[in-house]
Amino acid sequence: MERTVKMSALCFLKWTGRRGLSVWDAARTLQVAPRTLVQWQREWKEHALTPAPRGRPTGLTPEGLRQQVCDVLEGLGPHTGVPVLKALFPEVPRQEIEELLYRYRVDYRREHTETIEELLWEQPGTVWAMDYTQPPSPVDGVFRDIFAVRDLASGIQLAALPVTGQSAAATANALESLFMEHGAPLVMKSDNGSTLKAREVEVVLKSGEKLTRFFSLR
Repeated sequence: MERTVKMSALCFLKWTGRRGLSVWDAARTLQVAPRTLVQWQREWKEHALTPAPRGRPTGLTPEGLRQQVCDVLEGLGPHTGVPVLKALFPEVPRQEIEELLYRYRVDYRREHTETIEELLWEQPGTVWAMDYTQPPSPVDGVFRDIFAVRDLASGIQLAALPVTGQSAAATANALESLFMEHGAPLVMKSDNGSTLKAREVEVVLKSGEKLTRFFSLR
């Protein structure tokens, strides 16, 4: 583009010269210095305005040294920063280090990609989750735990019952009451707590008319 602009200016200079105008007239029209047009004329005669590369000369680090950087990255991992690598390899230009780090991270993500599957419950009332939780301080100064039951599809909290302690009897009574009010779900989701797996709780779960499965996360 630079060469094209200069050639166009010289063509204009030649055109104005044939009409009796001076270099000063052409330069004033083009809004450049007259000496600039003269310099471009000289460069055209010397090397046809061949543009010279700008900036720092390019040059790659020897392949062996680049491989050493890659080997260090393999040991340190993708979270390694440019300053760390630059300190370890001061003779390697920073731009090359950034390039090697970028390529390594792209390859790392490609090789370590994992498929994450998510289970969504769409039908309200079919899947419940139950668990015990401890509030920051006892409720009313007495109840140290809360038995919580939530419908996973709708996100509605079906129960948040304060209890003095985790027990199979409290769990069974709360579930029995919920089944009478809402009907039993198709699936009851729970962690592996001993209280939630107690015999009394299993009896109530099996008594639900619609309850067919009980999932305990292990």
